[in-house]
Amino acid sequence: MALSQRILKRRLERRFFSTKLSALDLFRVLMRRIAPHLILAASLTVCALALSATHALSRQRRASLPPIRHVFVIVLENQGFDTTFNAHSRAP
Repeated sequence: MALSQRILKRRLERRFFSTKLSALDLFRVLMRRIAPHLILAASLTVCALALSATHALSRQRRASLPPIRHVFVIVLENQGFDTTFNAHSRAP
């Protein structure tokens, strides 16, 4: 066991228990106190990575797409798709 772990274990033993802590008890006490902080740190890390990834992807996407030159609007006017785009439709 490393020196810092022994010091931490002794501090926890003095603070919470009058007897010696087993490794499992020490782990349980530490996880009760540290788990919320670990979850918060992990979620913030995931959010930061997701934001940086989307920012990088949007830069790439903007650079690779050509500018929009034409926009076509198709109005079906109460007709179905088959009627408008059929092989024998009256549309030009």
